[in-house]
Amino acid sequence: MSFELTVFLAVVFMTFVSFQLFWDGQLITYPMFRWIQQQNEAVFVHVHQSYVKHLGIPTYLPMGLYLGVTMLFLFVRPAQVPIQYPIIMNVLNAVGVVSTFTLLVPLHIRIDRTERASLADVNRLIVYNTVRFGALIINSVIVLYLLTLMLG
Repeated sequence: MSFELTVFLAVVFMTFVSFQLFWDGQLITYPMFRWIQQQNEAVFVHVHQSYVKHLGIPTYLPMGLYLGVTMLFLFVRPAQVPIQYPIIMNVLNAVGVVSTFTLLVPLHIRIDRTERASLADVNRLIVYNTVRFGALIINSVIVLYLLTLMLG
């Protein structure tokens, strides 16, 4: 198997691993946060602090690998893959990274430091995560299209 094909398969695999992580966050974890916050703000803050503390390897490692292989995909890809698709994917990843560090991280830090979180804060977490989730949905569709190109 060629290095180009290996990189492509890594992009496919890591895209769908990342999609699962965002799916879990957007459709399970953050809505659960909303429910917990509505029941008891202090309990929510405790759950949130534990959640943030344990993001490490289960989240940051796969996301780092995803961003890395997608970046490598700009330079190493099968001949059948037009350059515009890796470019689009990386632009969308950049949007996700920027939204993470300008919107989500400051909100998570504020919740942890102040030990307070309103329902509006939790709703903002969901809305801000939608930006990243939307970008990853588009990247997933691109990867599915590229798979059909490679198999066709």
